[in-house]
Amino acid sequence: MPKHISDETKEKLTEEYNRCPTTLEQMATKYGISRPSVRKILSQYSVQVWAKEKLFSPNLNEKYFEKIDSHKKAYFLGLITTDGCVFWKNSRRAFLSITLKKSDRYVLEDFMHDICCRRKLVYSDRSDTFTATVTSSKVVLDLEKYNVKPCSSLNQEFCHCVPNEFLADYLRGLIDGDGSYAFYVRPGRSVHKKYVCMCSGSLSFIEGFLDTLCSFLGVSRPRIQTTTQHNLYDVRWYRNDDIETIISFLYSTSGPYLSRKKEIVDRIMAEIRQYRDNSRKAVS
Repeated sequence: MPKHISDETKEKLTEEYNRCPTTLEQMATKYGISRPSVRKILSQYSVQVWAKEKLFSPNLNEKYFEKIDSHKKAYFLGLITTDGCVFWKNSRRAFLSITLKKSDRYVLEDFMHDICCRRKLVYSDRSDTFTATVTSSKVVLDLEKYNVKPCSSLNQEFCHCVPNEFLADYLRGLIDGDGSYAFYVRPGRSVHKKYVCMCSGSLSFIEGFLDTLCSFLGVSRPRIQTTTQHNLYDVRWYRNDDIETIISFLYSTSGPYLSRKKEIVDRIMAEIRQYRDNSRKAVS
């Protein structure tokens, strides 16, 4: 026989459920009733069931990407644009995920801490990567304002609305995701081959990236190259002056970065400075 539940108990249950994110199972256990009974009571009192994102992370900052007003937000926006993924499971549940190499785990931990998400990172043995996932329709909808949309890698548009004071962080995040810094040994040469590169499956995105970097920093404008094998577009800067200008700008803030790429950057900059010093000595 179903247990009789007084109106007083029902009101107490709904008030408590409304106060903070709680699972239906927890309420059922506490009040000694079934899970369907809890759901029925909540429905009777027109109480909305807590979304999963609130249960996983009750303090999740769902307004995190409402406004890009910090170095970290700008960097993570760039990283998500190139290395992240947003998708909807149904009309109500949306997800943001970022997957990075195992050695880059600290960047994901920094992001999850900054957005106040308690979900654990998921490790993949097969790819030796970690994935951070945030469940929030608000976060995903806000990211759409910056052209981060589901299945958009081939028609990705460049975001032109990041404030100039955070532009270095945004661009650094983009390159940490889909760009690279080259420092190669050349047989018989004391100077290494160096370049800064950005690539994308979207021509429009590469054009926007190129326009922004060239107009903001005054560096030379390289030709956009295509790799038909992988259907990618990329731009590369080879001149020392351009490389130094770009790198100095990208790492001019205190925002996050991938340490493995920063190590290459430091080697590039050290050689450029040494080459310039040697040239000055030779002239004098």
